[in-house]
Amino acid sequence: MSTQDARYAGPARPPLATVLFTVGQAALVAAGIVIFLPAAVFLTFSATSGIIDWVAWLIPLSVWLTGLLPVLRQQRAIIQTAAGFLLVLMVFVVPDAGSWISVTTICFASIVGAVFNFSTRAATAVVLIATALDGSSALIIGSSGGLFGVMQFAPWTGALLQILAGGGLVIAWHSWMRNVTRADQEFEAIRLSIESDQQASAAQEGAEAVARRIHETFLNTLTAISMGIDESEREEAISSSQRDLTQMERSLQQLPDSSVKEIISTALMNLQPTALTCTLTLTGDRIIQSRIANPLHDAVLEALRNVERHSGKLSADITVNVTNELITLMVSDHGVGPADFSEERFGLRNAIKANMRSINGTAQLQRNPQGGTTVIVTAPVQLDRGVDIPTFPILGAADASTIGRLGAAGTNLFMLAILVPVISELPNPGILAAANLAYIAAVLGLALAWNTKARPWLNWLAIALLAGPLIAASTNPLTCAATPAVQALITGASGGALLLLLIANTSLYPRVLIFVLAMTGLAVVTVRMPDDCRVESALTAGIQVVYLGVLIIVMTWIDLRFEAQRTASLLAWASFVQEQARLEHQAAIARGWSNVGTSARELLEGIAGQTLQPDDREVRARATAESAAIRVALGLAPEVDGAFGALTNRLIQASVKVGAIIDAETVTALVRQDQLPEEIIRYLESLVFDAGNQTITLRSFVDAEYDEIVVAIPQSVMIRPVVQFVEDVVLQTEANLDATIITIRRPTHRAE
Repeated sequence: MSTQDARYAGPARPPLATVLFTVGQAALVAAGIVIFLPAAVFLTFSATSGIIDWVAWLIPLSVWLTGLLPVLRQQRAIIQTAAGFLLVLMVFVVPDAGSWISVTTICFASIVGAVFNFSTRAATAVVLIATALDGSSALIIGSSGGLFGVMQFAPWTGALLQILAGGGLVIAWHSWMRNVTRADQEFEAIRLSIESDQQASAAQEGAEAVARRIHETFLNTLTAISMGIDESEREEAISSSQRDLTQMERSLQQLPDSSVKEIISTALMNLQPTALTCTLTLTGDRIIQSRIANPLHDAVLEALRNVERHSGKLSADITVNVTNELITLMVSDHGVGPADFSEERFGLRNAIKANMRSINGTAQLQRNPQGGTTVIVTAPVQLDRGVDIPTFPILGAADASTIGRLGAAGTNLFMLAILVPVISELPNPGILAAANLAYIAAVLGLALAWNTKARPWLNWLAIALLAGPLIAASTNPLTCAATPAVQALITGASGGALLLLLIANTSLYPRVLIFVLAMTGLAVVTVRMPDDCRVESALTAGIQVVYLGVLIIVMTWIDLRFEAQRTASLLAWASFVQEQARLEHQAAIARGWSNVGTSARELLEGIAGQTLQPDDREVRARATAESAAIRVALGLAPEVDGAFGALTNRLIQASVKVGAIIDAETVTALVRQDQLPEEIIRYLESLVFDAGNQTITLRSFVDAEYDEIVVAIPQSVMIRPVVQFVEDVVLQTEANLDATIITIRRPTHRAE
């Protein structure tokens, strides 16, 4: 499997679905507390409660607890929502159950649990059911239960809460889910794009590095041999051939990330066998990326080999200085140096400069004042191929929609709808109305101006005003007659009314401040109630505290633990991407060296082993063919126009596989530019394969109104005389004493 087929097995980060699941589970827990705890408190302190009441409470509770069984995990939300509605139904079958069953509270809590666990349609159905139950209980029994008592001014208040606050939650959650899903998909697309880009970049770097290396080694050596060398250059050709083969072997055996000391030690080990004695002076050290370690290793190795060849001494000094940004390496000797003091002759161009260039480094040669030479190499400590880790704030994805934010402000809209009947039952209605309207206006302004510069100001204004309605209601002593209005005010001015503020503030401290201010307002209004009727207001306030506490805990978990997990997972993913890029880089190097065919390697092995002579005519011809084939494989061959150039390149590529030599020459440029039929080209390729390591000659002519290509195949290749017609091309073979001649003719102008 190629590295491009590899995909990260672990999550790039805990998926956003994890957040949704956590929120859903937290909503069910909060709903369970709100549904069953207030009823238990009423039953405990009520003088009229009996065994029937407790049974009516225990049956739905048992159903709710059943939903916690692991085997029913997938059905948990359905079971626990049904348990809440089952408790509400007890109002219609158990006498006086309305005194301890808070229908509005339970219905809204059931909506909260459903919204964060059901589909939008299913959650909408739950809202409608809750609204119907709440409205029915108010009409049939004449009470909305313990939450609103006997609010004669607003029997529809509970149903309105379900519609506005519950429906708002559905709208908000639907919007959030859509945005979160889109964010998740975009995140995944970005992640895969980064993986692909990293691997493609690594492959390109590897391919380009090998292409440079082949050009500076094999190709230069083969070209030099093909052009002819004299006796004085014979030893250099032999050593260059051996060096090129060693460079190829080294490139295929890549060092991992290594310290500078390890790089030098490996180079000294690979220098063996040698009589050279080396002294190392190392200042600073650190782990170097494999992409830098390998070219640096090759540079050290080549510099030491040059000392062996040219200095006349058996000792060398290696001095390395490593800083936070740069590696400076010097290899010095005290010998005589090369007779021709040039970087080209000293191997810098072939084996050192090209390496350093590939990693944004440098290499230079200088003569020492006391004699000898020094090769100075610099390389960066690190090459940037860092992974751009994508980020997408969870709540940032959730609050991207105006509709979603207005849905989150559903409780504030509920407060606005019941404001007039509520303030008419409380002291200082003018001040209370102003306080409520100011806070509601700030929240709605925040929802609408979310992405503007006004957002911070509206946010802090809303925080400053959030406790105002509750405190304004407590400026004068409250009476038990005001209990329903106080409970409605507590519900509409806290709890869900603070949801948008909690979303707007993504750090813990503002959320704690919001909680403290809300608690202060709840405490003040509860304390101002008479002792005889304080428990109802206290329970209503407690319900809001539960909602607020769960919201803050979940949001804090998202910001702290989840974000920490996501960061750790992203770092693990980034490490994976970098490792895959490293593997792709190595694979690209291996693929790149495959452009040097087996016959080219065998040719240089023969020269290095002195079984072939670099000045031999046949060796020169083979070097010509091999260098041409490498140029074609690397895309370095000049652009060819017309049939003859394209045919020549195809036959050169075929010749490399068998060691054949292609001798091509344009006597007269062909008129036709379109390629020969593929059938003709494949036939000639098959003849090249049969020719083995012999020479095949190609010549192009124009004869009257015909383009003509003449191919001479050695007589050893058995070819039957044939005349073949392919499209408008005629191929004819004719044998003579020395070779078989293949003539390919076609008109200079294509027939219309």
